[in-house]
Parts: sequence; C-alpha cells; structure tokens
Amino acid sequence: MVKKILTFLFILIATLAYTQPKDYVTWVFSQKNISSDEFELSFKARIEPSWHLYSQVKSVKPPLKPTTFKFKESKHYKLIGRTVESKPITREEPLFGNLIVRFFENVATFKQKVKMLSGQPCEVQGYIDGMACNENVCQNFEPPVDFSFKLDGTESASANEAHSLGDFKSASAQSKQYVTWSFSQKKISADEFELVFTAKIEPTW
Repeated sequence: MVKKILTFLFILIATLAYTQPKDYVTWVFSQKNISSDEFELSFKARIEPSWHLYSQVKSVKPPLKPTTFKFKESKHYKLIGRTVESKPITREEPLFGNLIVRFFENVATFKQKVKMLSGQPCEVQGYIDGMACNENVCQNFEPPVDFSFKLDGTESASANEAHSLGDFKSASAQSKQYVTWSFSQKKISADEFELVFTAKIEPTW
C-alpha cells in the first residue's frame, strides 16, 4: 500500500512541478552529406548537471515523457530508418515497480538519415518533444523545440547554431512561470506520511 502511495505521489509531484525558471537542455543541430542525395542529421543535447533527458524508448509512465522527434511529411524527402540515439544510462526505478528506465546525463546525441527524392534543394522541418528532470522537478519542452535543415549539398548555417529551449518560445507562449512549487515530506509513523506542497508566488500575482 505504501509503495502504491509513493508511486502516486511521485507522479503527482512531477505533474505539478513543470516550472520553467531556466532551460536545462541546449540543442546543437548539424548535418553531413553521406552521398549526393543522402544526409545524416545530428541533434546534440547538452544537459545541465544534476538534470537528465529521457531516452526515446517509452519506458517511463505519464506524466513523464520520452524524447520524441517529429518530422514534417514531404514529397521531397524520406526518412531512412528510425532516429538513433547514443547509449543511455539504464536503471531500475523502484517507484515504477523496478521498471527499466533509460535516460541521458550531460550529453545525448540523436541522428536521423534522410534521402532527397526530387533532386532539388528542400527543407526538413519538425520538432523535438520531451522533458528535462532532476530529482525534484520536471520541465516540459514548452513549446517543443523546432528544427530545420536545408538539403542542398551544403550545411545550413542555422542548423549549426546552439539553441536553448527558450529560443523557440513563441510570442504568445508563457516565457515565465509565476508560481513555482517545492515539495517535502515527514514520516509520522511506520505507514503514515505528511506531505507538504509549498507554492512560491510572484509579487502582484
């Protein structure tokens, strides 16, 4: 019973704690020619210390999210295989019934091969979705991280720039959270706990 309660509390805390005071994952995009009509797109994630990024493998449970890559469909190119990733850290998670969880710390690299179909320069567009977490809170990619590559035999200048999650926030998106949460607990007895949810609210809000 206590295990089920702790599992529920972990999920609840993760749900409530999607604060965005800082971007904890920075992305760098690059590309290289494999042949005259095939390219390898690279997505490198730089992760802040004490934070981690989940693998594409769906080993976590909602509201936690794996990292996903969504490519805009086009008649000018096609994907070759799936998006591959560097080797993640693999660990049993007691809060999820010893479920095997896969995640990255410090750096993660994802690669996707694409093939031009029209013989003419084209653009590969899409976005990255997921979240960054530490031991206490999680931050969604909100909005998701957009990417764009130009396939014309030369590397796109914009694809080589480093982008933090905040660089892609739209004008209508909330760039600041006015309520941040912290959590603590106190053991009352062998099977009872007191949970404390503290909300820090910005002045005038």
